[in-house]
Amino acid sequence: MAWREYFAELHGTAMLAFIVFASDGGPFSVGLGLWGIINVTGCISGAHFNPAVTLGVILNKKINKSLTSSEFIKFLIYMIIQLGGAFIGSLFAELVTDSHFGFKNRPGHTYRDVFVGETIATGHIVMAALMIGHLTTYSLMATLVLCFTVVAHIFTIGPISGACFNPAVGIAVSVVKTVHFNDSSYIDHLWIYIVAPFLGVFYGIIPALIYSSDEKFKGKSVKDTQMSENLIFKEDS
Repeated sequence: MAWREYFAELHGTAMLAFIVFASDGGPFSVGLGLWGIINVTGCISGAHFNPAVTLGVILNKKINKSLTSSEFIKFLIYMIIQLGGAFIGSLFAELVTDSHFGFKNRPGHTYRDVFVGETIATGHIVMAALMIGHLTTYSLMATLVLCFTVVAHIFTIGPISGACFNPAVGIAVSVVKTVHFNDSSYIDHLWIYIVAPFLGVFYGIIPALIYSSDEKFKGKSVKDTQMSENLIFKEDS
């Protein structure tokens, strides 16, 4: 039923935001937490938890002419629910930590660095999300590919931008921090953490489409295997 998919996205995004917020964006905390959440909820909603990933799925299905009107509406609802879940998770995290962690440029780096880094990293994550179905038939390994991609980019881009890669989490964490500390610096450049990840979708989807169109991948999608119902981003078509 649709409400279970929506609840899975709400719950999953809330857990992800809680982990990001409470761990100060720790690479392995976020990566391992995401791995667990994906494997718990992926068979229900597809485990997007990120409006940028959802946009990537929409564009991928649209280009491949497999996007139905009901799916399009469902994915738009996903984006709204993801934002709500991110706020829930951030508010709970605020109860257990008084950290000043936020998404800002780090010392020695400009907001141009932040914009470029967030764009490229999100693109790689979206590419991994769209491609894992062609790389393995095993649920745990498929999701681990994505989670290690996230971990690697937190290590790489975290010292530059704080490693957001997720507009919903970026908005929620920034707003909650602004209210809690009465410090508008948390939202001064919030637009970057919204625009850059969405721009990164286009950077990521192009190679994903090129690679997945190769003959060696055709007919080997995990959606045709017994494991498909347990994999991230399950296809309905």
